[in-house]
Parts: sequence; C-alpha cells; structure tokens
Amino acid sequence: MSLNTVSVFFPKNMKPEETRRSIDVIDKLLPETSFHISFYQSQEEEILEYIIQLPEKFFSHFNIHILNTKQYYTPTVVKALNFIESLGVTIIEHQLSTGDDGFANRKIFEQFISRILRNTNELLVFYNNDPKQISKLLLPITIAEIYNKRPYICKNNINNEIIPFERNLI
Repeated sequence: MSLNTVSVFFPKNMKPEETRRSIDVIDKLLPETSFHISFYQSQEEEILEYIIQLPEKFFSHFNIHILNTKQYYTPTVVKALNFIESLGVTIIEHQLSTGDDGFANRKIFEQFISRILRNTNELLVFYNNDPKQISKLLLPITIAEIYNKRPYICKNNINNEIIPFERNLI
C-alpha cells in the first residue's frame, strides 16, 4: 500500500487543547499517511511525546525536518529525537544557516519549506487564530502552490475541520 505524503506545519504558540486537537488529526490520518513535519518554531515536545507512545509499526511514517542541526534544541529534545530515530523515525537536519540563536531569516525559512514540500504530495497547516502566526501559516501555503502541492488548513476548533485552502478563508 502506498502512503499519502503530507508536509505538516504547526504554529508555535498553541494552547494545550489546540495542540491535543492537532495531534488527534495526525492520529486519524496516520494509518494511510507518511508525515514530513517541520520542527522549526513548532510544537516539538508535544509531537515527540505523541510519536514515542505510538506502536512501532508507525515510526516509519514520520520524517522530522530540522532547519539547522539538533544542537539548537534542549538536551531533552535531542535525547528524544535520537531515541525515535533509533526506532525508525527519519530525522533530516537541513543544516541551513541561522543566527547564533537558531532563528532563520525569511529566505532561509522559504528554502527549508521548499525542501520539505519536494518530498510530499500535500500540505497540512494548523491554524489557531493567532494573528502573529498568519505569515508563518501563509508562507508554506504560498510555496506549496508554487510546487503544485495541494494545501489544506486545519482550523483548530472543536470539529478539527480540514479544508482545502482558499485565499479568502483567513
């Protein structure tokens, strides 16, 4: 069986209930999907907790994309990344240039998004109604459209609606 491949971008500042609902969406899609998840300014610890508790047969469904290298993460996150990698999760360190603080400028972030999208059929972004996150949400969608990848947005609400992105939605 061939798996659908989906790039996933989570906003950084999600409330615990928003994060839980987002993980529920991933969980529902998991049996038929291979995920390429951005670990740049994302929900890293929550995603790691979710993956670690999964049955082993699903580890190969996850590809974690790191903008630079693991060194920019806490020792706890690095330990968890190394652990899930040993179980079959693919960790891709893109080693793109960042400042000493690990933050990327827009051009580098665009390059990172492009590299992730090349490996997938679709894009799923989670939206939590945070106006500060709109540009981070729209940039992957804009790049997905350039690569003819179908962008979907999950409105992080009670229904967890996954809808094809249309420019007039936000």
